[in-house]
Amino acid sequence: VGHLIDRALMPQVAVRAGVDAVDDVAIDEWLGASPTYTARMRRLMGIEGDGVGAIMKGLQLDVGFVHQYMGVSYELTDEQHGAFWLDHCGALMDVEPHGEARVVGMCHHIEDPTFDGTALATNPRARIRPIHRPPRVPSDREPHCHWTITIDPQNEPIGPADHTLRVADLPLASVPNERPADAEPGGKPDYRGSFDPNFRLADLSHGTLAAVAREFQEQVHLLTSSAELSLADRLDQQAAREIMASQW
Repeated sequence: VGHLIDRALMPQVAVRAGVDAVDDVAIDEWLGASPTYTARMRRLMGIEGDGVGAIMKGLQLDVGFVHQYMGVSYELTDEQHGAFWLDHCGALMDVEPHGEARVVGMCHHIEDPTFDGTALATNPRARIRPIHRPPRVPSDREPHCHWTITIDPQNEPIGPADHTLRVADLPLASVPNERPADAEPGGKPDYRGSFDPNFRLADLSHGTLAAVAREFQEQVHLLTSSAELSLADRLDQQAAREIMASQW
């Protein structure tokens, strides 16, 4: 659903605001929402610390990195260094048929600010940088992309963008989401402790999975609200609301 709402939005952005606005609205959409919803998920799941392992845990619980749709593998070297790569990227499969410009838009223009924006919820001195990424050369290159995560104490801390602060200030951002009691035994109640590169939602206890599912709804809603604010800036509030209604 997190990816579907994005796909339902962008053609309308192209028609109403112009093709050149698509990447900019997408950057606002994800950069505005992801630091807030990553911080929420950290609280819900008891994700502690500010190292690379904690950043990776956040990525594993992000609607932008959907399991199966995104075949992500992780390698944690230490708390300052790690890497991840996509053996399969469903988003790339969606975009490649539309040409190299759209691939560059998604895999370069959008990912560069939004990956760091997601990481700043855990550590503002973290940087996520590509080893390689699409356009794929050769055309069947695998993994589809490969990235490093590095935390350097000498890095200037990245502060939240103004748009991020606007989204964080929405009433939606502070909607409570308490973990309910387990209705059946088994599973992990949280994500404390070591990073697990093979983590799957099925590892979670019943109550925790219910709370995480609600948090995914929160992530989708924050993304939509972030996009609406961006479109209202470019067009007007009424046009933005019409696009949101059509998107849903």
